[in-house]
Amino acid sequence: MSKTRKSMGVMEITGRVKWYRIYMLAIILTSLPAVLSASSCVPSVPLFTPGVAVVEGEYVVYLPLCDGEEVHDYAILHWDRDREHGPGNPEKILWEVSDPIGEWQRLGWVVLGRESDFSQVSIEGSNISEWPSEIYIEAYIRNGKGDYSNVGGWVNISDAPQYEIAKWNDVDFLAGDNLGRPQEILKDTDRCANGSQPLIPD
Repeated sequence: MSKTRKSMGVMEITGRVKWYRIYMLAIILTSLPAVLSASSCVPSVPLFTPGVAVVEGEYVVYLPLCDGEEVHDYAILHWDRDREHGPGNPEKILWEVSDPIGEWQRLGWVVLGRESDFSQVSIEGSNISEWPSEIYIEAYIRNGKGDYSNVGGWVNISDAPQYEIAKWNDVDFLAGDNLGRPQEILKDTDRCANGSQPLIPD
């Protein structure tokens, strides 16, 4: 065999090895996000930022829902984030209710612990004063297309602003570290189309 054929054969094999390595690298890089997602402890529920305020002595939570969305059930969870637990593995479920009776509750406004607003109570809420200051509220919602999903986020009830007499949609809520009206919270959530307004019963 001539030197030319030998060199061409070596080049062909080398080229195949090179492309095989590129192909395997592409597979590894493509699979990496899924591996990292499975191995790391991340919340199983999309996070957003609810707001909380105390109105007439009751803790009112506002969930920034988009047009066409409505809540089927609420759950209040607590876990020690230092232990890297997530919403799918709660340390404790403090309260769980479903089938809202009122329009406000169906549209993302809920009074913590007020079970008369719901048809079903899965877990009765104990005295809210005994709850931890930081809790996670999770909602099972349905959108305008009939699809269901879970959303949730943290609220700090110990720092909630207080109001004697006021309409829920006219007060500032504590959302994260900021005070804001429901319109501002909804805008900052960045889940909905531009120009969306908080869902308020007619």
